[in-house]
Order: sequence, then structure tokens, then C-alpha cells
Amino acid sequence: MNSPYKTATFWALLGPASCYTALAVNYWITEGPFPGYEIICYPGIVATRIVSEETLYLVKLALMFIGQYSFWWFAICTGIWLRQKLVVNIDT
Repeated sequence: MNSPYKTATFWALLGPASCYTALAVNYWITEGPFPGYEIICYPGIVATRIVSEETLYLVKLALMFIGQYSFWWFAICTGIWLRQKLVVNIDT
């Protein structure tokens, strides 16, 4: 993948996937709270704070996944950009 946007788009899909996995384990498998759930899903949890508790569950779930994806996409793009800037500065 030669474009940083393609790379970020591909790897950012792991954010919602990990959030869904933590959500599923927390809901269906563990009896109590899943250790690390708030850490794994934090970008999505922040994204859902803009809506009230009366909002439909599926809308909040969609916002959570969009928040996860957006956070990781921007983080990966920023990391790629910084790496390119630092490599150029080291080589010169």
C-alpha cells in the first residue's frame, strides 16, 4: 500500500473490530465488567457522549464504531506523517 490514506483506512478497521469484540465479550461471555473494556472502546465512548440516553441503541452503536474508526484513522495518518517527516530530517 503506497498511499498513507489507504494504509490508514485498512488498519483503522481494527479499531471497530476490537471494540465489537470487547463489546460482545462484555455482553455475552463475562458475568461482570470486562477488564479493559473502557480502555479498548474509549474513542467510541467519547463519540457517544454527544447524544442523550434516550437515543436508540443502534444509533449509539453506530456512533461508537464511527468514533473508533475516525480516531484510529487520524492516529495512523498522523503517525505515518510524523514518521515521514522524521525520516526525511534524519537523512539530510
